[in-house]
Amino acid sequence: MAEGAVELRIKDVSIFIDGNEVEGVLEFAFTPKDSENVKPVKDWTKKTVAVSITEDNDYEGEVTLLASSKNNAQLMNIASAKKAVQVVITSKDPNVTGFNSITLDQTYFFFPEAKPEAENPKLTWKFWGTGFKME
Repeated sequence: MAEGAVELRIKDVSIFIDGNEVEGVLEFAFTPKDSENVKPVKDWTKKTVAVSITEDNDYEGEVTLLASSKNNAQLMNIASAKKAVQVVITSKDPNVTGFNSITLDQTYFFFPEAKPEAENPKLTWKFWGTGFKME
């Protein structure tokens, strides 16, 4: 995952995709793209004369599920339909995580990377979206 990624301990959160709680989560991480919201504005001499600040709330990330998770079929349908869904991460204890919930609106999932390991077969689903909010 990229530098600045928000990595959450699975035992501290519940993850919902399109309203369904996700089971069999091994890893979950996402990166808000807010560092791309501040850009220098340069004049013809290449001198920075101002700063452009936007309200972009894009993000990217990935979730790794056990191959046996029933949510793999749901994510396969979402990825093949290129349907935007909402992802909600709720905290089981806000004192530990520092938030009550994180909402990732308009999330697009892509076909998974399969890792057929003998002990722990898993699928890693990458996603991108817009509409990041933390409460």
